[in-house]
Amino acid sequence: MASEAIDTQIHREASETSQQQNVEDEVTINIKKRIKDCRDVDLTEDCCIYRVPFTLCGLKEEAYTP
Repeated sequence: MASEAIDTQIHREASETSQQQNVEDEVTINIKKRIKDCRDVDLTEDCCIYRVPFTLCGLKEEAYTP
């Protein structure tokens, strides 16, 4: 009886691990696709990241914190 319970638990854990791995594989594929799609975008010299003045950050810090 205990042996069957252990076998059932091992099977359940293996199934959960397999499902988690499938989800991780899907996420990896999706991320790689998005990265590839970004490479196809034409970037110009006009692209930049602006620095927010410290005085504005102090007014509403959560709005400017990544």
